[in-house]
Amino acid sequence: MNFDELQKQIEADELADGIEAGQLLLMSVADYAKARDMKPQLIHYYIRKGKIVPVLCECGRKCVEVKEADDFLAGRSKSEGEN
Repeated sequence: MNFDELQKQIEADELADGIEAGQLLLMSVADYAKARDMKPQLIHYYIRKGKIVPVLCECGRKCVEVKEADDFLAGRSKSEGEN
């Protein structure tokens, strides 16, 4: 593993740790996707379809509520497993 890969892994781990500790209630779409090892385009797709409701953060970026997005994605995983 080179330094760039290590740095990306450390950043992803820090985001995931922040979510698990309950410190992060809102996250940008890109950060949330990175923490969940997903593509940001997929999160934007769910926002366009109305499955995840975006929140305009104080910083001016489009963000998602972590708990709401996690609940939706957990439900989506269960329904895919039943098919």
